[in-house]
Amino acid sequence: KQWYQRRVRGRCGECHVLTGPLFLGQTSYKNSRTQRNTLFLQRIGANGVALPSHFFKVIRPREGETQSYILPNRAGLKGSLAQFKVCKDEVERKAGFKIFYRP
Repeated sequence: KQWYQRRVRGRCGECHVLTGPLFLGQTSYKNSRTQRNTLFLQRIGANGVALPSHFFKVIRPREGETQSYILPNRAGLKGSLAQFKVCKDEVERKAGFKIFYRP
């Protein structure tokens, strides 16, 4: 959805965009031996590179509201970007770090 990012930049001027992978996995269970949850990720290639299940995008215009999205990593997504809109806190929780953090 790069076109949306360009439209926001054209309307609001300068903006900051952060995009990254999310490894949310499909299933987790508690291993009785280690007492830890195990996360299953899809892997590809001979080296078993983990494939992100989702991507996040956070757009912060110089003026206006920060917009955050979590999109599934699959080809041919249809529909409006609005259906993937979430609050920035949800992206931070799933990514495991603060976004645009100022102490």
